Amino acid sequence: MSQLEDVCATLKALLKQQHITYKALAEHLAMSEANIKRMFSLNQFALARLEQICTVLNISLSDLFLLAVSYTHLRAHETVLDL
Repeated sequence: MSQLEDVCATLKALLKQQHITYKALAEHLAMSEANIKRMFSLNQFALARLEQICTVLNISLSDLFLLAVSYTHLRAHETVLDL
């Protein structure tokens, strides 16, 4: 998994934890829900947009990256245990 995919997966997990739908996120960011879905499906985020999403999630951009690394290590560890 690429680093961008890790960040995207982390964002999805955080949105789910906080019960924030793509529709609600779109409203917060004054965007269409289709654009939100496109960003997530293509794993393409402008840095400024990532920062806006982090603001909605009440985390810093640096915390997002740290969480992405933590989730990556956790998933890797789970994969090893599955073997």
